[in-house]
Amino acid sequence: MPTARLSINPDTEKRGNFYVIVRGEGFHPADNNATVFIRVRGSDQWFDDKLFNFPDSPTPLRYLLDPGLTTFTISKNVPGSKLNEDWGDDEVYAIVQVTGFGDVRTNTVKGNWS
Repeated sequence: MPTARLSINPDTEKRGNFYVIVRGEGFHPADNNATVFIRVRGSDQWFDDKLFNFPDSPTPLRYLLDPGLTTFTISKNVPGSKLNEDWGDDEVYAIVQVTGFGDVRTNTVKGNWS
């Protein structure tokens, strides 16, 4: 069964920016057109905030996976303000969509990125 893991690491060269990294495992694209689209969300009690996507536009831009590839790592560098989804600490997760596999939710990462 495919899984995806989210990590958020500070950019050591650009203060206030962070690398949002998604690692996927167990994906076996059956064709040459398998793509990945990632939606980053802020977890809240009443509704989850839409923070950003990568790539930025859902169509036609998507990350293309090589046939036979079973793992991938995709990252995006963002300012901390894009991860700040509420007062105090933030809870961020991603939904990873790979052609032929549907949506896979990552772990939730807690932190204060403002």
